[in-house]
Amino acid sequence: FKTIIRILSTPKAARAVRDTVRYPGLCFITMFLCTIVSALTAISGGGECDLARACSNREACPALSAQSPELWQLEYETTAGNFTVEVHRDWAPPFADRFFQLALAEYHVGASFYRVDYINESTNFVVQFGYRGDPTIDTCWDADLTSNATWSVHAPGNTRGTLSMSMNAVPNPGTNPNCTSSKYCAVGFSTNVYINYGNNTRLDPSGFAIFATVVRGMAVVDRLYSGYGEVADLCQTRDKFTNLLDPYCKTTPGVNMSDLLARGSPYLAARFPRLDRVKSLTLSTINS
Repeated sequence: FKTIIRILSTPKAARAVRDTVRYPGLCFITMFLCTIVSALTAISGGGECDLARACSNREACPALSAQSPELWQLEYETTAGNFTVEVHRDWAPPFADRFFQLALAEYHVGASFYRVDYINESTNFVVQFGYRGDPTIDTCWDADLTSNATWSVHAPGNTRGTLSMSMNAVPNPGTNPNCTSSKYCAVGFSTNVYINYGNNTRLDPSGFAIFATVVRGMAVVDRLYSGYGEVADLCQTRDKFTNLLDPYCKTTPGVNMSDLLARGSPYLAARFPRLDRVKSLTLSTINS
């Protein structure tokens, strides 16, 4: 699979891959490989994957309808180094499918790690990312939420190195069978992902289902730039559910979510130039 990702950069190889899709008889390797080739063909065809248009019309980007393999890995090349996550679709299929689609579409390439709640080994929470930095695209996708009421939290839950999708928190309406928290429930997900720095199983009852775990490079995740701390939106008042002050807030406010969505990458570059970001992605299968 890594080889396919790389060879698509040459016109001759891209034509060969499209021929494989055009003539199914050539696709004798594995059904999984052919599925990936089909999705990647749309991306390699020269700008056919229009993420702005695909927000309201998924046919504009076929990769955004692809189903995740049962087990696969995604390597992140970042400005702080590389780390790799391993995705288990059976842990939370809707989450894994969305993450796979975002990976195929390279949605997170260029994305900044804008929320890094890390002080030291014993005082930490999560690192969050997922906005591409293009206001038109991010605003549209941020409003296009997928329901998380279809899957429960899989063991081991939100422990160090596991991944889930970032979601809004609302008082428990009693309608989500996977939310048992008396305080709040997670509602809907789109493109934002978080990685747990520590044991955050207190998130499990609210429905933050995990779908992957970091298998290499957790030390890189630990050293993502954390000098800007918590997002400004969570530092204005005490937490509405716990009534506690956020320990990751700095004297100078961190990233403002409204400004990030409205102004994108130029806003981050001007105000938060030291944030680490995603440089490239490499997908791979798991050898059985």
